[in-house]
Amino acid sequence: MASWPSAWVIFPNNKGLPFAARSLFYPLLKKRIYGLAGDCIDTLCTVSILFGLATSLGLGTQQVNAGMNFAFGVDYSVEVQLLCITVVSMTILGGAGVYLNEVCGHS
Repeated sequence: MASWPSAWVIFPNNKGLPFAARSLFYPLLKKRIYGLAGDCIDTLCTVSILFGLATSLGLGTQQVNAGMNFAFGVDYSVEVQLLCITVVSMTILGGAGVYLNEVCGHS
C-alpha cells in the first residue's frame, strides 16, 4: 500500500504537479488544487508545521533547562529558557546562512 511520502514523490514527478501539499489532494480535487482549495491546504499545512516546530522547541527547551538544573544547578527559569531558544535559533540561522552562501556562490 502506498504512503503519503510516495504520493508526494510520484505526483510532482509523474503528473507535473507542484511540490506542495496541495498535490497530495490531486486524486480528490483534480484541477481545483490550483484554486482556493489548494491555497487553503497549503496555508493550513504551513501553519501546522509552524505550531509543531514552536511546540517542539518550547518543550525541548524546558527539558534542557531541567537537565541543566539537575546536573549543574542552573536556575529553572524563563530567562534561561529564552537564552536556550536564542542560542538554538542563532545556530540554525547561522547554518542556513552558510548553506545559502555556498549555494548562491557568494563567498
